[in-house]
Amino acid sequence: MSFRKKRRPKRRGALRRRFGGAQPPAKKLAASGGIYRTMESKEKNPKKPECGEERNMLGVRPGEEAMSTTISPEKLRNPLRPMWLLGGSSYKPLFETRPEAVAARDNLSVGQPGKDGHVSVLRSREMPRVEFQKALCDTKDDWRETTQADWLARQEGGEL
Repeated sequence: MSFRKKRRPKRRGALRRRFGGAQPPAKKLAASGGIYRTMESKEKNPKKPECGEERNMLGVRPGEEAMSTTISPEKLRNPLRPMWLLGGSSYKPLFETRPEAVAARDNLSVGQPGKDGHVSVLRSREMPRVEFQKALCDTKDDWRETTQADWLARQEGGEL
């Protein structure tokens, strides 16, 4: 009887499909139906996210292939979770959109959520980084600020 660990096959293809190149269109997300991201905002009424390459902006940081979102604000890490959620410490506004609104554009797709609730917004076809950044920024009007009252209403069965 052998107690040696079996070698797992390398899954390079799965990672390449997830983060590099063109992505197939995603199926509908279950859970709350929306995707969430904490982002900066300079606009007042209505609040819209700032576009850019920095953390907490609508766009992709240098060296990354996708924009990170989550299926629930409760799944955000503590520094990104809003103050009004238990354990949150972020003063930045939380924004929400429907995955269908993002995926409706011919050059973007929304990946499937992982076990931790992470969802990537990806390129649906090969394109330069600048074009991908512009495509993400074009979704600015699809995002809306989510407040504590909005979140609580949604937990009781409300819609986005």
